[in-house]
Amino acid sequence: MKKREIKLGIPSYITVESEEGSFIGEQNSSKFEKEDICVEANENGEIWLTADNSPVKTVKLRWNTPLERTSKILGGVWERTYGDAEWKGMSGTRFTPWYFLALNEGVVTGYGVKVRPSAMCFWEADTRGITLVLDVRCGGTGVVLSGRKLLAAEVIAMQADDCTSFEAAKAFCKCMCTDPIFPDFPVYGSNNWYYAYGDSSEKEILQDTDYIVDITKGAENRPYMVIDDCWQEHHRLDEYNGGPWKKGNIKFPDMGALAKKLEEKGVRPGIWVRFLLNEEETTKPTFHPKIKIAQVREYDYADVCRQVDELVASSVKEDDMGIVRRMKEMVPEFKSKHSLYEVLDK
Repeated sequence: MKKREIKLGIPSYITVESEEGSFIGEQNSSKFEKEDICVEANENGEIWLTADNSPVKTVKLRWNTPLERTSKILGGVWERTYGDAEWKGMSGTRFTPWYFLALNEGVVTGYGVKVRPSAMCFWEADTRGITLVLDVRCGGTGVVLSGRKLLAAEVIAMQADDCTSFEAAKAFCKCMCTDPIFPDFPVYGSNNWYYAYGDSSEKEILQDTDYIVDITKGAENRPYMVIDDCWQEHHRLDEYNGGPWKKGNIKFPDMGALAKKLEEKGVRPGIWVRFLLNEEETTKPTFHPKIKIAQVREYDYADVCRQVDELVASSVKEDDMGIVRRMKEMVPEFKSKHSLYEVLDK
């Protein structure tokens, strides 16, 4: 394999989008400045962002580096592939998260960002050049840096030939991650999702464990037995499949006891949870385990009418701060973090 690092150089232009609008910087400049917002792209590929009070949403960098029309593109994904990774023809409207590879006449060129950036990053490629978009929003609103200097991403590019495209992809991934974080021992074992798909029981988990124990006899590094989506109390309850993650369902009556059984059999217990869907219990039990009484906050009808009228009035005026203020009055648990609406929580 012959590989070489590529320097993209100074961006053809930098665009910044804030809550106030979208602004394009000077052409062929490594620095963007607009009021209190500053973006710098240095020769090492580092993209730095700083601002005081302006809520910044995205930073877009464009390099007019043409790609051959006949190039095939292999793009990254936000989380993982699902058997759908493939080389595709070029499309200027296609988003490729984190990185992409361009294959043309046996030469593979990779463009990406190093791991652990401070932005959600995706690329766009067309015959006239490439674009990197850095989404730095906090939730759905612009991030308020309050003078902090943020290393949003580190851009890297590499070209390789005299090798297979798979070998080039492996080499480029190593360039994007020069300091991989490895566990002290290889992680392996069984995960029941890939055949049960959410339909399992304690009995089946124990059977799986017996099998994995049998085929790993003598291995000092013990395997994991991961219990995936299937065990939680509210497992696929109508359209809901989340928490609270405090106990199992009828097929998993005692998760603590099950974990001990797995350890006694000689595996490391593992479990799947989805903490982003983690509603606390808001019901009271009844005589039947599937019939519960909702616990809701009591509202004064006149107050609710007034709050709704005020919310509609703020919306008509396009008063964003007023809209969020009214929402917080109606739902006190609604808190803002790292956004301009934090002031309403004080």
